[in-house]
Amino acid sequence: MDRLGESKFMKMNGARATLTLALLTSFASSGALADVAVNKMTYLPLETNGGVLNPGVIVGFNPQPDPPGFPTLNLANPKEPILVQPAGPTTFDFVMSFSGLPGLLLPAVQKPTADGVTDFAFEYGDHTFDVTLTFSGPGAIRDWVSFNPQPDPPGVWFADAITFAATGDPSVSFSVSEDRSQLSFATPEPSTWALMGLGFAVLSVLVRRRAARSPGALPCSRRRRA
Repeated sequence: MDRLGESKFMKMNGARATLTLALLTSFASSGALADVAVNKMTYLPLETNGGVLNPGVIVGFNPQPDPPGFPTLNLANPKEPILVQPAGPTTFDFVMSFSGLPGLLLPAVQKPTADGVTDFAFEYGDHTFDVTLTFSGPGAIRDWVSFNPQPDPPGVWFADAITFAATGDPSVSFSVSEDRSQLSFATPEPSTWALMGLGFAVLSVLVRRRAARSPGALPCSRRRRA
C-alpha cells in the first residue's frame, strides 16, 4: 500500500473509531442499550427513575439452545417488571447488567431458593443498590450455571443458565432499590433504541474486521463455569 492509500485507510479507520466512541458515550449517558441479539441472546433495555443515579438496566431471558426468543415484558407494576417466555425447553439463559455506572463490578449471584428467589447488593460511590430476582416456572429450579456472555457487549454482566424441573411457561420478575428507594422501570424512547442499535452495528463491523486481520485468532468460549 502506498503512502497516499495508507493515509486514506488510517483516516477511514479513525472516522469509524470516532463514530463508535461517540455512540458508546451515548449509551453510557442514556443509561440503557438497545434490544439486539448477540450470540443467541436478546437483550431488552430499561430506564429507571426514583433514585439519584438511576442506572439503565439490561436484561435477557431466552430459551436454550433455541435461537433468541422475545419474552413478554409486563410493566403493569413499574417497580417490578416481569419477563415471561412461552412453553418450550427446560433451560433458559438469564442475563442482567447495569449501564451508566463506569467501573462497576457486580458480586456473585447465588442460586435461587426453593421459592425461586435470589438477591444481591452492590455499592457505587456513596450509593447502595439492592436487587431481588424471582424465578417462576414449571417446578423447582433444578440447575443454576453461571457463564460469561460472548462477545461482551458494553456493560458489566452477570449471567446464568436456569434449568427447571419440567416444561412450561417460566418467568422472572425483578426489583432494584437505590438507597432503600425502590426504582421504577420504563422502556427507552424509540429514537434512543435506534441510535443504540446503530452503535452496536458499527461496533460489530469493527470487531469482525479486526478479527479477520488477526492471524491465528482463537474463538472465544461462550460459557464460563462458576
